[in-house]
Amino acid sequence: MPTTDELATELDTLKTQVPTIEELFFSQTHISWASSSTSGSTPNSGISGSTRFTLAAFNKPVRVLGMAVSFDYWNMAGSDTNYWTCSLERGNDAIGFPDMAIRSTRLTGTDANGGITRRTPWTFDAAAWNTNADIAAGEILAVNWYPTGSPGQLVMPVTYTVWYRPL
Repeated sequence: MPTTDELATELDTLKTQVPTIEELFFSQTHISWASSSTSGSTPNSGISGSTRFTLAAFNKPVRVLGMAVSFDYWNMAGSDTNYWTCSLERGNDAIGFPDMAIRSTRLTGTDANGGITRRTPWTFDAAAWNTNADIAAGEILAVNWYPTGSPGQLVMPVTYTVWYRPL
């Protein structure tokens, strides 16, 4: 029977090995939150202004490979005048939150991804990824939604699925 020290050494070795495929993606669902300015502690399911959501905090460096967003009940037609932009960001309070990739519900332009259909993945597959797609230990992965024009509320719940690999 192995000693406690031997088990600890074996556990440390296992922690440094390459993770299995099941560990290379995660999903995060945001249901609702409290809007302090209009509803106090009443849950609110719609976003009407710029909002950042934390998706994950990493204790080891990783490279983000892709992301898909899926809304349960919300549809939005694409538009070049009234649209939402979603910026995938990494960082922390010390360095800020630089963009990794940007997509919008615009129909034209470099970040255009068209409209959103409920329960259908809206992906970052064709996004132009910045050179800073690597997340350092101690940084978080976040999304920042912001409107242009008057696109109407972005309605929760929303699920983010992120693919990544350890560095």
